Amino acid sequence: TGAGNRHREELLKTISEMPGTNLHIQIENMAMLMASADLFIGAGGSVTWERCFLNLPGIVVTLADNQVQAAKDQEKKGIIYYLGNSTDVYQIDILNAIQFSINNPQVFETISKKSRNLIDGEGTYKVAEILINGDNKLI
Repeated sequence: TGAGNRHREELLKTISEMPGTNLHIQIENMAMLMASADLFIGAGGSVTWERCFLNLPGIVVTLADNQVQAAKDQEKKGIIYYLGNSTDVYQIDILNAIQFSINNPQVFETISKKSRNLIDGEGTYKVAEILINGDNKLI
């Protein structure tokens, strides 16, 4: 979580009661942590692209209105497991999604593969091609 999270103290208390669980606050090594993870649970913002590049399947909750349509589109493409907007998602929904991921690993393997296939690492090259050739197709 970020250093300014207004629920920070509540999170710290909850995490302290959960053996084997860590809370990372305003970290410098997010990519390293994501690369070593098996499952992402978080927001549907710009971290999506890092998650896809790292081949990390995600359970996503949107936190802002500008994330909703992108999350719905990503769900249609099969690159996330979308739970909905944070105002409509409860702890039990997240727990059920985690349980689903454990009981259905093939679903999350497919999400992982589709996510990685979306990102080819040539974003800068593609933008340069568009600017040089006038081609307006990114995807």
